[in-house]
Amino acid sequence: MRSMTVRLSEEQYEELQVASLIEERPMADIIRDGVQEYMDQRLPALDRVKEAVARARSREPVPLERALKMAERAAELDDSEGLGEVRVVQTRATGSRRAPRKKTPKASGS
Repeated sequence: MRSMTVRLSEEQYEELQVASLIEERPMADIIRDGVQEYMDQRLPALDRVKEAVARARSREPVPLERALKMAERAAELDDSEGLGEVRVVQTRATGSRRAPRKKTPKASGS
């Protein structure tokens, strides 16, 4: 199990504290259940996207422009699922689409 810090508003914290007292459960358990419920709702949509990508990869290569248009359209149609803006991160043939980072010398420890 991993730990993380979650910041809540005062109102959220107080509501969580009340729920914890009423349900006689630790606040952490309530948060974990909420995260699991959220993931259960989101995963079917993400699985559909992964399946579509796998099917597309099994077919002939598609030009980058056409692939981006299809991905943008899918994001528009499925925006309610939280896919958000589509952007190129990396391509197979040319590597990163961003300009290469300038290398900076590392500071010496002495």
